[in-house]
Amino acid sequence: MNLDDLPANELARIDAVCLQYESDLRSGASPSIDSIVDRHGGSSAAILRRELEIVRDELTSQRPSNVTSQPFSIASPPPMTSSESALPGTGTGTVIGPYMIEGILGRGGMGVVYKATDQRLERTVAIKMLDARIATRDDLSERFQREARAVAGLSHPNIVELFDVGSFNGLPYAVMEHLDGESLDARFERSPLSIEEVRRLGSQIADALETAHAAGVVHRDLKPDNVMLVRRRVSSPSDSGIGTTPGGLPDGKNDSKSTIVKLFDFGLSRVPPSAVANDAHQTHEGTVMGTPGYMAPEQARGEGVTPAADIFSLGCVLYEAFYRRPAFDGDTKAARITASLNAAADIDPIRRRDDPDLADLIDECLQKAIADRPASAESIAHRLRSVTDSDVALASRRGVQPSPRRPLGFGSIVAVALAGVVMTLLAFATMSDWMSSKNVVRLDQIRSLAVLTFIDKSHPEWIATDTKSSDPLQPIGDKPMHQGEQLSALLVHELSRMAKVRVPRFRPMDADTPDQLRQLGKQWDVDALLSGTIETVTIGEDPFVELDLALISSATGNQIWGRKIHLQAGENFLEQSRLATEVATVVGQTLTATAAETAPPTIESFRCLIDGETRSDPDSVSGLAMALKCFKKAHEADPRFADPLAGIALTSITLAGQSSIDDTAGLVIAARTAAEDAIRRDPGSVDARLAMAMLDWQTLTRYDQAERVLHELTMVDSNHWQVQHQYGLLLLTMGRFDAAAVALREASLLNPMSLIVKVDRARAAWFAGDASRAIADAKTLIDRYGDNPMVSGLLVDIYETQSLYDAAAALQRDFPKQASWTREDYFAEREKHLASSPYGPLGEQCNRAIWQSRRESIIDDITLARWLDPMPPMMPMILARHPALSEVRKLDRAAEVLPQDEDL
Repeated sequence: MNLDDLPANELARIDAVCLQYESDLRSGASPSIDSIVDRHGGSSAAILRRELEIVRDELTSQRPSNVTSQPFSIASPPPMTSSESALPGTGTGTVIGPYMIEGILGRGGMGVVYKATDQRLERTVAIKMLDARIATRDDLSERFQREARAVAGLSHPNIVELFDVGSFNGLPYAVMEHLDGESLDARFERSPLSIEEVRRLGSQIADALETAHAAGVVHRDLKPDNVMLVRRRVSSPSDSGIGTTPGGLPDGKNDSKSTIVKLFDFGLSRVPPSAVANDAHQTHEGTVMGTPGYMAPEQARGEGVTPAADIFSLGCVLYEAFYRRPAFDGDTKAARITASLNAAADIDPIRRRDDPDLADLIDECLQKAIADRPASAESIAHRLRSVTDSDVALASRRGVQPSPRRPLGFGSIVAVALAGVVMTLLAFATMSDWMSSKNVVRLDQIRSLAVLTFIDKSHPEWIATDTKSSDPLQPIGDKPMHQGEQLSALLVHELSRMAKVRVPRFRPMDADTPDQLRQLGKQWDVDALLSGTIETVTIGEDPFVELDLALISSATGNQIWGRKIHLQAGENFLEQSRLATEVATVVGQTLTATAAETAPPTIESFRCLIDGETRSDPDSVSGLAMALKCFKKAHEADPRFADPLAGIALTSITLAGQSSIDDTAGLVIAARTAAEDAIRRDPGSVDARLAMAMLDWQTLTRYDQAERVLHELTMVDSNHWQVQHQYGLLLLTMGRFDAAAVALREASLLNPMSLIVKVDRARAAWFAGDASRAIADAKTLIDRYGDNPMVSGLLVDIYETQSLYDAAAALQRDFPKQASWTREDYFAEREKHLASSPYGPLGEQCNRAIWQSRRESIIDDITLARWLDPMPPMMPMILARHPALSEVRKLDRAAEVLPQDEDL
């Protein structure tokens, strides 16, 4: 695998690790490449190692001897002339793949920027081509392409969009949108900015920087000339477009509300100029990449840069916009560098009175010490918006107008949202060395993570009905799922593929206070909680998704990382798999491979799959029934996809275990057919193999075969709670009580909210001979869950075994009220209430068998044969272990069903 095979977000992640490594080396540290690769390499370990070695070699073997005596040498681009503007072999009319060059937009120290037409889409683009002086270095050429592609991961309305990368005549190039507007520098020359314009445009720049920093990208050369202003409008592809023509902006009075910032040259200038060793404009290690007068002091000293350097540069831009002169001026580059290192920017007290808060913010950004600057670009954006659009800011702390209630399509919103989650978690890990807080817990230390319901603020009617922490115990069942719940379910689906980080299945829940969050963390038994809000907003006429994300410590209930981002709608829904891989890599894990990665399902199929998985909860029969419909719909939408078939199989056999006699046979047949079809498509499908193992021991009494498969599956997917649950029930049926208790406990840890697992643990204690513990556990569950038939049914079962008929009757709501019950009267009445008050989620036949064994004095082989035709899924366990069937186990027909066990 090489760099070209990696997606943009993976390139951005690798670049962030390399940036931190470079910064450490520059500061005199000697970090181990091996340890970095072990921690951050993941599936890209070989590539990361190669990139780190390139950085190391550049900073050691190519350091010039005069670094100490001459710490600064600023590379300047040669003046552009008509004879030298184009690179060899390029010029007007040259065709580069699908792009035809129309002219030259500009030339810099790295190469030339051309105006071109994408002949496929009939749109104008800009092509930045690397100069031959740099392209001769293979490693730098490759880095140019890598960093260009990394920019593609910065999806934000205020960042120039990068479309493509390639190579022409050995010269790497990057294709980006062509911007029809003017630079901020040109805007300064044309007329002063109002305070509202300074705040509005400044907040957009800060938003762009926040997105870049979250992805591990530091701009390094933020200045007015790298900020474009374009008219905010709805564009056709041919209108899309880096140019410097001011025709896209209004003349005379500039309405900033119709203007949008576009920040460009992200990361592309990060190629070490020490490569051009024979060039008169070379820049060596110990020298500076950036522009004098806008660089942070640490950057001017040739040290490694962090996002704090961009914050300083943003302060310089804001200063110039507000005070209408450069912050650090001088006749020469050296004078401007000296000023940024040693001098304080002059403050005009008269101008300051126009907006003291803005003046104070600018002053903070320009502090020499990193620790004295604002902590993040996000915080700067919030402060810049504290006055503009105050009617919106006071309500929601946002600087964009909420749209009319126009929800985006589910595919768009989940793709954008998942990208935002990934970038947040990515930033949390890769930038943790830049943060200091007693509440910060490194992501690679988190071993369990629960996803709360994402709140869709575009639909306040949903917020009012969201499940709060006072009642987070109920599964979603068959109720409609809103977009916030769908997003949370999607995150759980993908993040659950991390082998060493436990992600419990999704249940609707949210919390408002630290106490509630701590309580949720305790109930879920997780290290951290992931929460967020979604809101549909408009920028100009276009819809965007705003995400407010928070990672919360379960121990304190306090946020340990969070950020707010605006992303354009329309990203591919199926990108979620790639992005989830990024999350796993950040936390030092990998995702379990699936067949869907090589042949992705259709959008509709995948959406129905997520819906089905979320509803397929044994705690809700109605949810299981709805899940079965969802899985069938997913299969119809894409018959190639194995996962919906596996879902049909697992849900069918699970539902069969809780169904009527009439429905059981059909569900068992459907489960076996679907499991076989799923395994043919994907032999490694855990859910399909689990369903087949359940069918083997529950309907065919193939105990040993099922035990081998289930034991193997506990190794393959140690976080699959249903594997542990079924393994525990099978071991219980086989009389291996201690091992069964261990497996059922593990299932409860993996799915702490599952009531059926808790009840089965109590039932297992009873079957193992400890009725007192079973009663105590059941009473505890009643205190917590209330009068739930699943819990009360177990107590009724135990009390009947102990002939405590009055206590059993008192637990059944539909029983007539009377002082006491005889055995005969009780069981005559009990038959009427078996459907509404079963002994447990065991299916109609098993519940009737328990009642019949107690009511009738003799059960013969004929009666038992009727019970077993067809075999109810829970019958092997009930027949083998239930105290009421102790005499039935002695029948000849029972011997054909029971496992070989000395206790039977």
